[in-house]
Amino acid sequence: MRAVITSLFVILVAFLAANAFAAGKIYKTVDKDGNVIFSDVPPSNSADSVKLESTNQYSTPTQPQLQSQSDAIGAGSDDEQEEAAEPYRLLAISAPSNDAAVRENAGNITVSVDLSPALKKGDSLQIIMDGSVVQTAAATSVALENVDRGSHQLMAQVIDDGGNVVISSEPVTFHMLRYSQLQRRN
Repeated sequence: MRAVITSLFVILVAFLAANAFAAGKIYKTVDKDGNVIFSDVPPSNSADSVKLESTNQYSTPTQPQLQSQSDAIGAGSDDEQEEAAEPYRLLAISAPSNDAAVRENAGNITVSVDLSPALKKGDSLQIIMDGSVVQTAAATSVALENVDRGSHQLMAQVIDDGGNVVISSEPVTFHMLRYSQLQRRN
């Protein structure tokens, strides 16, 4: 309870100090119980005037400083250069999970991958199903449509702008379950 009262007192003092600073003067008095009281109104008894230091001020520039065109072309930001130099640490297929049964009569499936660091500029992600490239994208989630019923093996690869494989994932097997007219019950 005492902490709450102290917190409220500190907030009150800060509020009064802010308002008093705007008004001009703050007065400090001590009551008969020893409590310190701050006010912007001078009390009837003697009070000490509190001198406040000026607050920090910041003004934004009126006109932004532009880089020269040669500087902008010559180098990217430090973050971009650092990201480009950092090799990929992780590439794994997160969906579908290994040995998952996917029940989708149209044969549609979304393949999601975990990639760290994020896909770099110029690189792309290839999804390989049953040994053939089925999709190339610049995203870590791709949709495959009309996948045949049966078991399939997926793998993901990051390809650089020269067509070289940078990193490959471990293969994942999933089972596409689609409704068949042959298994119709009467």
